[in-house]
Amino acid sequence: MTDNDTNTKNEPLVSVIVPVFNTRNFIIDSIYSVINQTYSNWELIIVNDNSTDDSYELIKYCISCNNVINQKVKIINNTSNLGVVCSRNIGVEVAKGDFIAFLDSDDIWHRDKLKKQINFMKKNNINWSFTNYQRITENNEYLKKVLCPLKKIEYSSLLRSNYIGILTTVYCCKSIGKQYFQHNKFRREDYLLWIKLVNLGEIAYLLPEVLAYYRVRKASMSSNKIKMLKKNIQLLSSLRLNVFQIIYYSTTYIIQGILKRLGM
Repeated sequence: MTDNDTNTKNEPLVSVIVPVFNTRNFIIDSIYSVINQTYSNWELIIVNDNSTDDSYELIKYCISCNNVINQKVKIINNTSNLGVVCSRNIGVEVAKGDFIAFLDSDDIWHRDKLKKQINFMKKNNINWSFTNYQRITENNEYLKKVLCPLKKIEYSSLLRSNYIGILTTVYCCKSIGKQYFQHNKFRREDYLLWIKLVNLGEIAYLLPEVLAYYRVRKASMSSNKIKMLKKNIQLLSSLRLNVFQIIYYSTTYIIQGILKRLGM
């Protein structure tokens, strides 16, 4: 038995879920950022959401080049476009890991992300964690870092801002069960899941290192701040907050958005 086999045996399995739709320019970098992790016991679940470009063919070629990696990767090809919510949920459903992590197909991870994050969670007996991250351009140029000012996220702090980037989060499904995203008119499926978890009494703890890289694309929803603000107000209203709470949390949302842009 090799040292790598011994390490893998002692490490809990992490299921990494990557939904894909028309990201041929970025998907290979995303895949390799998982393959090159210093943490060795992972499975990669790629859900191709009926891409109309050659993303699926690129994924198959990339994985087929390495027989060892091929055994750790599961590719699911949706026969119709189901959307990111269904695609992530399909990945969650088939995941076999003790821990579940998410990575979008245009984002990338630091090579030590899983190793540091799983060790952090095991050492501190944590069910749910997240890290800081950095924005990058479509050409891999570094932009501002997004640094969370809080050590842990509970309900009231989460209403002020969505501090948890989905590309950074890991949760222990052995402890809190598999968690599924819900369709919603606000297009904030990750934010709503975090709110659900904190309402169930779970706390998200920050590992204060930049271990992931979020790609800012011109066509992304999150780049349209006015739309995002409107969606956030609608979401807060759906939580049955009163008008003063909605005004307060919407104001803090704007302030936190500015601070994120400034890297503060």
